[in-house]
Amino acid sequence: MNSEAAVRRQVDIGEDILGRRIREKNVGTRYPAFSRVMAVDGDGKEYVFWLVERTIGRLTISRDFAGGAAGVRVEDGALNEGNVVSKNAPFGLVLDQYSQRVGEPLELNPAQKSYWGVLTLQTSSHYTPSGVDAVNGGLRIVNDGFISFESLRAHVESLNKLVERAEALTRRVATPDQVDELTALLDEHRRSIDKYLAERHKRIRHIITGATLRNQPKLDEEQIRIKKSRLFAGHLIIDGGPGTGKTTTLIDRLNLLTDPAIADHGLDIPAGVLERLTNPATAYLLFTPNELLMHYLKEAMNAKGLVADSQKVKTWTAYREELAVRFGIFSVDNERSRFLKDRRAFRENRKTFELRGDQLARFLDMVDRRFIVFVANRHAKLLKVDPQATADPQAFARAQDLVARVSEADSIGMVFKLFDTMRVAYQKASKNYDEESRQELALLAVRLQASLQSDGDQYEDLVTALFDDNHGGSDTSEFESEDDDLETEEIPEATTDQAADRSVRFNQLIRGLLRKLALQVGLKGVKLTARERLLYQHAGDRIDETAIKRLAPKLLIGMLRRAAAGPEQNILAQVPGFYSRFRRHDFQFVEPFFSEDGSERWTRSSGGTERRIGPDELDLLVYLQLRLIRTYRNLFRLRFESSRHPILSAYRDEYREIVAIDEATDFAPLQ
Repeated sequence: MNSEAAVRRQVDIGEDILGRRIREKNVGTRYPAFSRVMAVDGDGKEYVFWLVERTIGRLTISRDFAGGAAGVRVEDGALNEGNVVSKNAPFGLVLDQYSQRVGEPLELNPAQKSYWGVLTLQTSSHYTPSGVDAVNGGLRIVNDGFISFESLRAHVESLNKLVERAEALTRRVATPDQVDELTALLDEHRRSIDKYLAERHKRIRHIITGATLRNQPKLDEEQIRIKKSRLFAGHLIIDGGPGTGKTTTLIDRLNLLTDPAIADHGLDIPAGVLERLTNPATAYLLFTPNELLMHYLKEAMNAKGLVADSQKVKTWTAYREELAVRFGIFSVDNERSRFLKDRRAFRENRKTFELRGDQLARFLDMVDRRFIVFVANRHAKLLKVDPQATADPQAFARAQDLVARVSEADSIGMVFKLFDTMRVAYQKASKNYDEESRQELALLAVRLQASLQSDGDQYEDLVTALFDDNHGGSDTSEFESEDDDLETEEIPEATTDQAADRSVRFNQLIRGLLRKLALQVGLKGVKLTARERLLYQHAGDRIDETAIKRLAPKLLIGMLRRAAAGPEQNILAQVPGFYSRFRRHDFQFVEPFFSEDGSERWTRSSGGTERRIGPDELDLLVYLQLRLIRTYRNLFRLRFESSRHPILSAYRDEYREIVAIDEATDFAPLQ
């Protein structure tokens, strides 16, 4: 065949494919073929293959060249002669990669070679969308005069303020000359605003339609090599200059990894993983640096057969807030939330930390160490208990040894194991003792309250002194101890039913007093609050000391209940509490890592009442929570899958087999 005839044939094939795509679009075919490949075997027999973006399961349903329906089970990733192949199947990858090498033998794997023999590519063609930007585009910087949309918006807002002032002046002036002068100024400002808004619109349209991703149906050889590299073997970073097809390759790789044809590649993929990969709801999550690119990516991915929506393509800035709510860092109720967004810091992306190079690793190691210290300190008072005063001295002494080892742990994983050991050894016993001591405590409190109430006016005077006069201050600080095993129960706010309210609050105060008196039997340093001291002065002679001594051993060993609650409560649920204390007391550890204004912002929050946090602080909290969950998952796989703990449930709900990032250099190292 001479060169002119060969060119003519390629043109004919291209026109045929274009006509076929138009017909398929009209009949609503989901995955139209984008390439026609003809190969010939050693006997001269011709085979025609149509490459499609992806298949549905192991059964391919598409349309043949004439527009008729065709559906056949895939064998070795390809259909029989004259039909459709997924470019993500092993045989489809070969056809796609070698479709530019007309006349060269295809390099088939042994299974394919035994099925097909020796195949040589004879012709190939693919439909390329028209338009210079679609073929040669790639994201590029335009209109360098504008720094960002934010700066443009600020400029337009400033012009609008000038217009408002001009209008106000126009209403107050008296002479025609002044009116004409201000009207001219007003018109000038309006023309300036119109100009900038037109430029803004022009830039947006350019990004969406002019500087789009290269919409190439066929990748080149290097892109195909990258696309199928390190399948499920860890991270893959695609590097290259602007317009080199990084995002196009990324989308094609997502297409490959989530196509049911991935099962044909001989990979050891567990059934559950394969099910999640081929389910659009659980297959992947793709992060982009901004909403504009997110919008285009969804369109480009849907065109490739991927189900891409706002649940799968997200910006990190929006997604981290979703995670923060689900992990309990933020609350939908601002009044009850431990932390709030610092609106200005989020709007301006102001940083608290400056973490570059090895600073990030050193910073995170420091955070790990401080977190371990925080978790250990929550149970430090257990070490001050005299084991001989408890109901089970030997068990309590062993538990104290485990608690002491928490502060000495060299990793978060070791802390998880220690708390899990305490859970197994002491959860049941400590729970039983705790429940028994609570029942006995409640009974003693009721008896003491009844005895005091029998005094009539003296009882009323005592209650008035305790609550109405707020004797000794609010005692609020004493209710915020790190270890609430030693706290008095917090007295609730008064209600409209004053008599009932007083009775309930008085009973809670009595229980707190009796509890501390019992704890003093085996624990030094237990202090009474101002209210409790006043109550003891009036009621001390009526307290049954024998009953207190009987209660003490059970109450002391019941203190283990919180330490024995397991790693879920003692580690996973402690991130907000840790960071609140971290901000108040650990300035010296953070000082080397502050940004330019980070020290000032941190100092403002060190008083303990500042709840606002900046964006990189939220990144840190989400990172720490994710890291703790992943450690838990690796250590306790079966419990992780079945646990109903809300943080673990949230992680399982958000878990995706693939996480992809477009323009990773736009993300901070911690992100």
